[in-house]
Amino acid sequence: MNSADRIDELEETVLQLRELLRPLGQFPMEWKLSPMQARILAALQRGGEISIEAACLAAGGGSGNLTSQEVVRQHVSRMRVKVRKYGIGIHAVHGVGYYLDKDSLAITRAGYRPAHGVEK
Repeated sequence: MNSADRIDELEETVLQLRELLRPLGQFPMEWKLSPMQARILAALQRGGEISIEAACLAAGGGSGNLTSQEVVRQHVSRMRVKVRKYGIGIHAVHGVGYYLDKDSLAITRAGYRPAHGVEK
């Protein structure tokens, strides 16, 4: 495979990842999540875990901007405080990413309201 083909393949992969990480609804307003926090949590709750790289991509909202790991860490830290009172625990695996335990995953999925025409 030549470099031009490889670049095309990687660009397509990035587009697909952005689409997968795009929020398809919203969390309860009382959780008071910022738009960036909601994007990170939406990506996290889809599979129960997320790499730090995927969290950075989700935080950028598919805009093409990759949010720094430090900014993501700060938003996750603040988000943990906000959602803890609803029984949601966001756990970190140093150098790898974040995950939700089984109960937290169930709570986020129950609270998530899909956009019109989108399945939960």
